Amino acid sequence: YSDSVIINGNIFEGSGHDAIDTYTRGRELVITNNILRNTTTTGIVIKTVLRDNSNLTDGGSSDIQGYDRKMIISNNQFYNCNEYAIIAKTDNLKSNYTITDDDKPQLLSITNNMIIGSERGVYVRDVWKVLISDNTISGCNFGICGTNTLKNVSVINNIIEATSKYAGIYIGSQADNTIVNNNNVIGGTYGILVEGYHISVNNNMVQNSTNSGMNITIHSASNVIGNNVNNVIDGNNGGIGILCNLFLDSIIANNVSTNNDNGFRFIGSADDQTVDGRILGNIAKLNTSSDVIDDVTTSNFVQDNNTFSL
Repeated sequence: YSDSVIINGNIFEGSGHDAIDTYTRGRELVITNNILRNTTTTGIVIKTVLRDNSNLTDGGSSDIQGYDRKMIISNNQFYNCNEYAIIAKTDNLKSNYTITDDDKPQLLSITNNMIIGSERGVYVRDVWKVLISDNTISGCNFGICGTNTLKNVSVINNIIEATSKYAGIYIGSQADNTIVNNNNVIGGTYGILVEGYHISVNNNMVQNSTNSGMNITIHSASNVIGNNVNNVIDGNNGGIGILCNLFLDSIIANNVSTNNDNGFRFIGSADDQTVDGRILGNIAKLNTSSDVIDDVTTSNFVQDNNTFSL
C-alpha cells in the first residue's frame, strides 16, 4: 500500500516490457515530465486486477486494486511505444463476478502529453471519472480509444493527427455520460466514432479523413452540436453520420459538413423511438452526394433551418 507516489523527470529507453506498470494500491499517483521511448509493449499502465485464489500463481493477494483517489499523467513524451502509450483498465479474472464502479480505476487525469507512433495513443477500458485533455497524438493506429463499461469520460481539447488504421477518437457502445468536445482530428482513416448513452459531441473539427469524418450512434438523450467536418475523401457515411436508436430529447444542431463524399446522414430508429428530438440549423454543402434525413418511424421530431445542397 502506497499513500502517494510521484514519478517525475525520468527517461525510459527500450524497456523490454512496460516502462511504468502500476499495481500497488494507493491514494495518489502522479506521473509527470518523463520521456518514454521504444518500449516493447506499453509506456504507462494504470490497472486494477480482480482475481480469486484459483487464479493465483505468485502467492499474491486475491485482488490488486489500483490507486483510488487521484491519478495524474501529465506532460510526458512518448515515442514509438509498440502497443500503447497509455492504458488504464480493469482486468477481471474472478469467477462469476461482475465488475462494479468501485472496482475500476477512477479520478484519472491524462493531460498535456505528447504521443508519437504507438499502436494506440490513449486506451481506457472499464474505468470511470476520466479526463483526457490537451494531448497531442500523431502517427498512431488509434488516437484515443475507450471500450467496455466506461462512465463519465471526457475527451477535450486534444489534437490527433494521422491515425493510420482506425479512429482518431473511438468510444464504444457501453459508455455512459461521455463528453467529446473541442478536439481537432486531422487525417487518418476515421475521425470521431462515438456510441453509447448520454453523449455530448460538441465543437470538434475533423478534416481530411479517408473514410468517415464523424459517426455517432445514440442510445439515449444526447447532443451533437457545432461540429465541423470537411474533406472526407471516400466515406460510406460521409462527413457526419448519425444513427439514433433512441432520439428522445436529443439535439443535433449547428453542425457543418463541407467537401465530403456524403454530407449529412441521419437515420432514425424503429419502434417509435425517434421522438421529441431536434435537428436544427445544420449545414451541408459542396458534398458529392445528396444528404439524408431518414426517420424510419415518421415519428414526431423537429427539423428546422437545415441547409443541404450539393
